[in-house]
Amino acid sequence: MLDTVGFITDLPHGLVESFKATLEEMHFADVIVHVRDISHPQTLYQRDTVLQVLKEIGVGEEELAQKYIEVWNKIDLIEDRRQFEEQYAQELEESKPDYPVVMMSCKTGENKSLFLEKVGELASKVMGKKYYRLEYPYDQHNKRISWLYKHSSITQEEDFEYEGDVISVKVLLDEVTYQRYLKEFEREIFDSSAARSGVTSKNLQAHMGEKRQDRPAALEGRGMPPPGWTNS
Repeated sequence: MLDTVGFITDLPHGLVESFKATLEEMHFADVIVHVRDISHPQTLYQRDTVLQVLKEIGVGEEELAQKYIEVWNKIDLIEDRRQFEEQYAQELEESKPDYPVVMMSCKTGENKSLFLEKVGELASKVMGKKYYRLEYPYDQHNKRISWLYKHSSITQEEDFEYEGDVISVKVLLDEVTYQRYLKEFEREIFDSSAARSGVTSKNLQAHMGEKRQDRPAALEGRGMPPPGWTNS
């Protein structure tokens, strides 16, 4: 994580290069979050200053499109929200950014979940992961959920959905781990998918190699029914 504490305009010449040298680390960032004070009267000028400096250190539009999020912070200080939201929509229409823009308040937490969702999407893209919705019968819950807690990311009660005797869970997986899940629990689907893609059990295992990183041992025994589950 790199925090520049804010971009300063009209720096003395001797400090400019040192400031930019600090920002060079942004090239190694997986996600760049630019937090704007949207209530500031010079917010557009500040935004342009940031983008100009990023351009000067070699962070181009393509890189921004891949890992940049712009946060419009302090919306709790906006008195006329209706007018502001109209301006928000107009600015987005005019600029047509290739990156996500989130209007939020760090103070009140408004739109916090949306911001975290956008960060998660970008981070998952960098790691080659995406969300899958997996379904299975209730009587297989202990076995499957233990495997998923060990090999995937399940972080919220909202990840689970229930309908009759069927449980579905949203999990974050890379393609290899997803194929391993299918091989373990949905063999018919795995064989069909493997036939189309040329994947075999042998090269799947070889591809995993030492990439596998199991979840902490404290989670390995978690096989309780999901929160809120009732088998009616």
